[in-house]
Amino acid sequence: MGKKNENTRISRNEQQLSDGLELTGQHPLFGKVNVSIEVVPQSRLGKRVPAKVSSSGRIYLNKDCDYSPKQWAYIIAHCMLHLCFGHFDADKMPGYYQKISEKEFAESEILRISAATGEGIETLKDKIIALVSDGAILAESYGVSSRQL
Repeated sequence: MGKKNENTRISRNEQQLSDGLELTGQHPLFGKVNVSIEVVPQSRLGKRVPAKVSSSGRIYLNKDCDYSPKQWAYIIAHCMLHLCFGHFDADKMPGYYQKISEKEFAESEILRISAATGEGIETLKDKIIALVSDGAILAESYGVSSRQL
């Protein structure tokens, strides 16, 4: 078990989270991203929720979840990307205000990209599947199985 200071012992889960934060900070890209991170108990997020990103730009991490440092680094980096890509900037997100299903939105985006690029719809779908597969491979390189995504 690690120590916060001489009088306060931290749990194994908290130490792994701390080590994951350190790994993220050492990464050449994510170490340069300035975000507000708050470590909270599971009562704030739920038993099975490791992290939450708020629209105010804060990342909340569940200190009671049991993940390896590499898994925590992946979770933290994933949350950072939500903020970096502006996922809370509704006016910049196509389809945000539209009252359509995710499937309808995805299909309309594929049609729009197909018309703009001249690529066939099936080719675009194959590329999207490849991107999702690459994301699963990236996750596994951080020790996160694709079933956990």
